[in-house]
Amino acid sequence: MNRIMQLTGVGLLLVAVPLAAQKTASRTVNGSSIAVSVKSNGAISQFAVAAMPVGGGQASDDAANVAMPQLTSASTAAVTAGEADADGLGSQQSVATASNVNLLNGLITADRVVGIASVTMNGKTIAGDVDGSVITNLVVNGTPVSSGDAMPAANTRMNIPGGYVVLNEQTMSGGHGNQGMSVSVRMIHVYLTTGDEIVVGSASSSIQ
Repeated sequence: MNRIMQLTGVGLLLVAVPLAAQKTASRTVNGSSIAVSVKSNGAISQFAVAAMPVGGGQASDDAANVAMPQLTSASTAAVTAGEADADGLGSQQSVATASNVNLLNGLITADRVVGIASVTMNGKTIAGDVDGSVITNLVVNGTPVSSGDAMPAANTRMNIPGGYVVLNEQTMSGGHGNQGMSVSVRMIHVYLTTGDEIVVGSASSSIQ
């Protein structure tokens, strides 16, 4: 079965703030985002990818007119940045976006996908979340999952022909006492019985 994945308007945003990693060398701040990732026949192709530079700062990327076997189109992107205050307090945020998503020849569609992973530090307090992440007008195997902007429950699994999809796939660790914290989200993660995978809206942030 030929699988077609169509995307129009794939964008990525990465906001990276150098917090205590630069100020005291006691904390390491990391962040990365991938708008679209496709694993097919053991090979991985990624579109719109950014990682926070070593030592802090911001990075961004976008993808236009994406084309690969069994992947048709992608165009346009948007980028934004953030900041930390002079005392080294602030937050690390990574954002990945894609618009007009069509996976596996219409098996999964969405008007817009936004994945956001944030970690915030304030003195000895640290917290993480995926607030702001949404999937707009999501349809899976002909079934409307959301009308308008919605955030599916964390790690929602739905079976599809040839595999399954996990929506709002989240991983969080740390955040207790003075520990660091890591947060990651993959808004749409398709697992196929062939071993192939498709991920849309992947973002991760950490302060350790």
